[in-house]
Amino acid sequence: MCCKTNSTCRVQYANLEREESLAPNDAGYCIQRFSIGAPPPFRGGFSLIEIMVVLVIIGLLAGVVTLNVRGYLAKAKQNTARMEIATLSNALESYYTSTDRYPTNEEGLEVLTKKSDWQPEPLIKQVPVDPWGRGYFYNNPGKSEPYEVISLGADGREGGEGADADIVSSDLKEKRREITTTAK
Repeated sequence: MCCKTNSTCRVQYANLEREESLAPNDAGYCIQRFSIGAPPPFRGGFSLIEIMVVLVIIGLLAGVVTLNVRGYLAKAKQNTARMEIATLSNALESYYTSTDRYPTNEEGLEVLTKKSDWQPEPLIKQVPVDPWGRGYFYNNPGKSEPYEVISLGADGREGGEGADADIVSSDLKEKRREITTTAK
């Protein structure tokens, strides 16, 4: 391409054509700033569509992760309640060993946190609350055992299924019996 004066020339690079103003050099030839087949100059930033696609993908991934983690969170809370009920049951058994009786409903689980003549240190430091922020219920006598320690589950009402199911100390003892009989 050559030109004798300032003119608009068609320049082709990277399979794209565009018009640009080229000035002639001392010999009268136009100086071409881009060679044929050279990559286009760097464009700064992303388009709105590209950003939106990335945000939608991130949102979908976050949703999938949230749904999967929720199930684990519910199971973890149930397992925590089972462990705390087992700890309270062990403290109640220690109380029974020392006094030949279980606490009455009036005494409740609070009696396990107090010092006495027969127990210089309390059996537990404090009565825990269940993972859903409510206290455990104590019944003496229980339905099938001498006592029951109960958590009402996620919904805080009797009965329920899944995460809302009640967790009862007598159920834990039955599961322990099942495990020991299958292990033999």
